[in-house]
Amino acid sequence: MKLMIIGPRETEHYGIVQSFISIGCDVKFFIWHEFYQNSSYLERKLYKFGVIKLKKIFDKKELENLKYAIDEFKPEKILLLNGMQFTDEALEYLSRFNPYLWTWDSIYRFPKLEKAIQCAKEIFCFEHKDVKFIREKYNKKAEYLPLGANGRVFFSPNEALDKEIDICFVGSPYPHRKMILEKIAKWACENNKKMKIGGKFYDDRYIWKKYIFKKRYPMIFKCLDNRFYSTEELADLYRKSKISININAENHHSLNPRFFETAATMAMTIMDDAIEDYGDFVPDDDMVIYRSDDQLIDFIDYYLKNEKERTRIVQNAYNKTVRTYCIKSQCEKILMNM
Repeated sequence: MKLMIIGPRETEHYGIVQSFISIGCDVKFFIWHEFYQNSSYLERKLYKFGVIKLKKIFDKKELENLKYAIDEFKPEKILLLNGMQFTDEALEYLSRFNPYLWTWDSIYRFPKLEKAIQCAKEIFCFEHKDVKFIREKYNKKAEYLPLGANGRVFFSPNEALDKEIDICFVGSPYPHRKMILEKIAKWACENNKKMKIGGKFYDDRYIWKKYIFKKRYPMIFKCLDNRFYSTEELADLYRKSKISININAENHHSLNPRFFETAATMAMTIMDDAIEDYGDFVPDDDMVIYRSDDQLIDFIDYYLKNEKERTRIVQNAYNKTVRTYCIKSQCEKILMNM
C-alpha cells in the first residue's frame, strides 16, 4: 500500500513511520510545519502586532508543498496525525482524499480537532470518551487507539535492572504539576532520594528567568534538568528510574503515551486519579493511583521500600504493553481498518 502520513515533526518520536514501513507499506512522510514553530522571532512578533499576512503567506506555501507531495507520490491512503496543526484550507483540500485521522489529544481539551474530524473518513482516538462523541455527533467510524510505546527505543528489559534514580518526571510545567513536584522534590531531598525532573520549565536564554524560577520552586530546581529530551534520552531516563510520576494534563481521562513508555522500560507508574477508563490495565496491578499529594508521597515511600511489590506491578504493565500496545501493533490495527 502506498501510504502518505502527514503530521508534525514529533511523529519521529513515536516511530510511526518506521512501523508502517516495517509492516510493508510504501510510506511518504510529509512534515506539516506550523507558522509559530517555524518562523523567526521577528516574524512572530510582527504577526502578534497585526501583520497577519506573514502567516497567510507561510500557510499558503505549506499547502502548495503538500499538494505537490501528494501529486508526486500518488498515495492510495492518507493518514493524518494529531490534527490540530492543519489550517482550514489544508483540511478542505485533504477532505477530497477521505483521509484517516489519528488524534493525539482530546476533543474536550482542543475543540479545534473537530475540524480535522469532519474531513476524515475514520478516526482513531486518543481518548475513550472522544469515540462516543464522534459517533454520536458526526455518525463517523471511530475507535480508541492510544499511541502506545515505540518498541524500537523503549522495549529493552535486559537493560532495565540498573535503577539508580528513585523518582522521575518528564513533561510540560503546568501549574498544578509544579505545585505537586515541589512537594515531592522537597520530600526526596529530605529523605536522601534521587529525583530527576526533565522538561523545559523556564527559558534559560534569559538569566533572570532562571533566578525567578529558582526562587519560586527551589526544590524542583535542585532536581531539574531544564531541557527537552530526545526519544533515546527519555527511554534511558525511564530505564534507570524506579518510579515515574505521571500527572495528567487537564481533560485527559485516558492513558497517555508516557504510561506506555514507562511500562515498556520497566519503571513503575504512580499517576493521579484523572483516568476514567483504564482499558486493559488495572489499578494496583499495573500502576498505582493517588488521590492526594500526601497519598502520592506515601506511595512513593512505600514502593521504594518494597521492591518485590514494585517489581510485580512493573512486570504486569510491561507484559501487557509489549503484547498489545507497542506502536507497531497500533499501526497494524489502523491498516486492518483501511
